Amino acid sequence: MAELGALREGLDTERATDLVVVLDGHDVYRGLVLEAGWPLSDYKSWLFTTLVQQLLGALAPDQGIFEDLVS
Repeated sequence: MAELGALREGLDTERATDLVVVLDGHDVYRGLVLEAGWPLSDYKSWLFTTLVQQLLGALAPDQGIFEDLVS
Protein backbone atom coordinates (compact mmCIF):
# COMPACT_ATOMS: atom_id res chain seq x y z
CA MET A 1 0.00 0.00 0.00
CA ALA A 2 2.86 2.34 0.78
CA GLU A 3 4.51 1.61 -2.56
CA LEU A 4 1.25 2.54 -4.31
CA GLY A 5 1.00 5.76 -2.32
CA ALA A 6 -2.27 4.59 -0.79
CA LEU A 7 -1.51 5.24 2.89
CA ARG A 8 -3.33 8.17 4.45
CA GLU A 9 -1.48 11.43 4.69
CA GLY A 10 1.03 11.52 7.53
CA LEU A 11 1.12 7.73 8.01
CA ASP A 12 4.49 6.13 7.37
CA THR A 13 5.14 2.47 6.57
CA GLU A 14 6.43 1.66 10.06
CA ARG A 15 3.34 3.05 11.79
CA ALA A 16 1.03 1.36 9.26
CA THR A 17 2.72 -1.96 9.98
CA ASP A 18 2.28 -1.43 13.72
CA LEU A 19 -1.44 -0.77 13.22
CA VAL A 20 -1.95 -3.91 11.14
CA VAL A 21 -0.02 -6.12 13.58
CA VAL A 22 -1.96 -4.87 16.61
CA LEU A 23 -5.45 -4.66 15.09
CA ASP A 24 -5.21 -8.03 13.34
CA GLY A 25 -3.56 -9.72 16.30
CA HIS A 26 -4.73 -12.70 18.31
CA ASP A 27 -5.43 -10.62 21.42
CA VAL A 28 -7.99 -8.40 19.66
CA TYR A 29 -9.72 -11.40 18.06
CA ARG A 30 -9.73 -13.30 21.34
CA GLY A 31 -11.06 -10.32 23.27
CA LEU A 32 -13.87 -9.43 20.90
CA VAL A 33 -14.95 -12.82 19.52
CA LEU A 34 -14.09 -15.36 22.17
CA GLU A 35 -14.48 -13.29 25.32
CA ALA A 36 -17.00 -10.58 24.42
CA GLY A 37 -19.05 -12.89 22.21
CA TRP A 38 -19.00 -10.85 18.98
CA PRO A 39 -20.22 -12.81 15.96
CA LEU A 40 -17.40 -13.48 13.52
CA SER A 41 -19.16 -11.44 10.83
CA ASP A 42 -19.28 -8.40 13.14
CA TYR A 43 -15.59 -8.78 13.96
CA LYS A 44 -14.66 -9.01 10.28
CA SER A 45 -16.73 -5.94 9.44
CA TRP A 46 -15.23 -3.97 12.34
CA LEU A 47 -11.68 -5.01 11.45
CA PHE A 48 -12.10 -4.11 7.80
CA THR A 49 -13.67 -0.73 8.59
CA THR A 50 -11.02 0.06 11.20
CA LEU A 51 -8.14 -0.87 8.90
CA VAL A 52 -9.58 1.20 6.05
CA GLN A 53 -10.03 4.20 8.35
CA GLN A 54 -6.60 3.90 9.96
CA LEU A 55 -4.55 3.04 6.89
CA LEU A 56 -6.32 4.79 4.04
CA GLY A 57 -8.04 7.60 5.89
CA ALA A 58 -11.44 6.80 4.43
CA LEU A 59 -14.28 7.55 6.82
CA ALA A 60 -16.46 4.61 5.83
CA PRO A 61 -16.03 1.93 3.17
CA ASP A 62 -18.86 1.03 0.83
CA GLN A 63 -21.21 -1.18 2.87
CA GLY A 64 -21.66 -3.58 -0.06
CA ILE A 65 -18.12 -4.81 0.40
CA PHE A 66 -19.06 -6.52 3.66
CA GLU A 67 -21.12 -9.14 1.84
CA ASP A 68 -17.91 -10.82 0.68
CA LEU A 69 -16.42 -10.68 4.16
CA VAL A 70 -19.22 -12.38 6.02
CA SER A 71 -19.96 -15.20 3.64
